Amino acid sequence: MKLGKLSLIAALAISTSAYASDATDSIKFDGQLKLWYQTMDHEGVSNGKSDKGLFSRDTNQPNEWGNVEAQIGVSGQANDHIKYRVAAMTVTTLGMDQMVTVGQTARPSQFGASNGYDAQPFWIHEAYIDYKVAANTSIKVGRMELDTPLAYTEKWNATANSFEAIVAVNTDLPDTTVVGAWVAKGNGATDNLVYAPQVFGAESTYYDYMGLKHDADGDGVNDLDNDGGALALGVINNSVSFMPLQAWGYLIPDVGRAFWLQADASVKDLGPVNKASLQLIGASIGTSGDTQSYLDNITDTKDTTAVAAKVSMNAGMFGAYAAFSAIGEGNLPVANTATNYKKTKLPTASIFNDGMVAAQPDTTSFKVGASAKFDGIGTLGLSYGSYEVGKNTGYLNPNAKVGGPASMGNIAQGLGEDISLSEIDVVFKTKVKDVDLAAMLIMVDKTYVPILGDADNADYGDLKNNIVRLVATLKF
Repeated sequence: MKLGKLSLIAALAISTSAYASDATDSIKFDGQLKLWYQTMDHEGVSNGKSDKGLFSRDTNQPNEWGNVEAQIGVSGQANDHIKYRVAAMTVTTLGMDQMVTVGQTARPSQFGASNGYDAQPFWIHEAYIDYKVAANTSIKVGRMELDTPLAYTEKWNATANSFEAIVAVNTDLPDTTVVGAWVAKGNGATDNLVYAPQVFGAESTYYDYMGLKHDADGDGVNDLDNDGGALALGVINNSVSFMPLQAWGYLIPDVGRAFWLQADASVKDLGPVNKASLQLIGASIGTSGDTQSYLDNITDTKDTTAVAAKVSMNAGMFGAYAAFSAIGEGNLPVANTATNYKKTKLPTASIFNDGMVAAQPDTTSFKVGASAKFDGIGTLGLSYGSYEVGKNTGYLNPNAKVGGPASMGNIAQGLGEDISLSEIDVVFKTKVKDVDLAAMLIMVDKTYVPILGDADNADYGDLKNNIVRLVATLKF
């Protein structure tokens, strides 16, 4: 990953261009309209009910979800050292839940509605000031998107999560960018220690970041209750032009600690190959402080470590890659701490088998893929991922079945056996006028998605699913 591709760094890069003399001249409007739809053919439905298959709008077994997201933003420069941005986000069904879908990708009940039809989910997605305090130093304060390896904004869904944070960026060292951040709150997950990730939509509440709570005995009193908030430090070095290096460390007081090391080497024009690259990753995440003391009373505690590698190449209109990752036993997945580990930046993640599978402790994965770009038509991609999820005996698996999906790690631990599974993804992307279109066919031989209405969830981890996801995005 080159420095220029890091969204956090790009968003905070210190500009050397001339500033507008009149602050109003710099005001810019931007936004997007996104339509997100997914339908599933879910095998193994029980309790006398049958899944009607793809595109069925089945109210008994609701496997069709959809939303339209609209976002509008205003950004600009007040003077030569102050920048600002405000962006509002909303989601609506536009009546799809009456004729096309059953479920929504966001939960209106979490935005003050008593049901899904009497409220309009609406929130301020970004609102920050970017202050240039010195020639090579800027500080960004407010609500914002972030992109760091273990704490970042996810945009795969109709909605996206953001953070309340203070981020400082300095470029005094040659070929080096240093990033320091205090992340106070986020709306990507709840504050419960064992909740499975909120698969559909960001939370309405900006919870204290990783301010974990847990009522183990159900008496209404939290046995674990942390304040939350995270410190992050990142160093990105480009001294070797063909191999950017980055190192990230995280400290969440009384909750956990983590680090992420990454090297990305690439060469161009290697015979018939336009570009070849190698990515290497080493990471670790674990509990500390009060959280570790609490877990010591009920389970083992151990940091989860991971290693991963990816090789890729492009030749003309074709591209191909292969990736591998191995994760040791431990308490926490090597995934996005901002969304209860829903997504991961490990290169073996597939569309469905993401942080819920590929990033789970005691898991070994490999993934291969190929793509072809057709001028004037679009890009077609095909990938195959294989995953061996271990039972991770004696450790916490936080993504439990709490009224919805559970991680495959949690399922394997509950069954007391390793689970082997695979996924095939076919993705076609194109652009029609101003609209980016993506059509995805996802085939998984086992899934962490439950059978709705099955009280004992007996078939968790042993279901085949075919999923179609359609996304249309208009940006301006």
